Amino acid sequence: MSDSLIIYETICREGQSADQQIAISRVILNRMVERNLTARETCLEPYQFSAWLSSEHDKQVERTPEEISRAKECWEIAISSDADFPANLYHDTSCFPAW
Repeated sequence: MSDSLIIYETICREGQSADQQIAISRVILNRMVERNLTARETCLEPYQFSAWLSSEHDKQVERTPEEISRAKECWEIAISSDADFPANLYHDTSCFPAW
C-alpha cells in the first residue's frame, strides 16, 4: 500500500465527518513534525491509530472512490491550512480511551 493510501485509509477509518477527518489529518501532521517521522511511520506506529490495530487492520474494507477522494481533500485542507491546531491526541466521543 502506498504512503498516500495509508494516510487516506487512516483518515477514513478514524473519522466519519469531514470535520473529524480534517482534525485527524492535523493530528497526523502534528505527530509527524513532533516525532520527525514520515506519514507512513506516523500512521503505522504501534497503538497510535485504532485503524491499524491488528483486529481492525485485518478487516479488509473496500473504499469507494468517493471515500478516498474525501479523505484526500481533508488531508489537503489540513496541510494547506494556517489554522492553529496543536492537538496530537484525539478520540471519538463514542468511546472512552484509557489515556
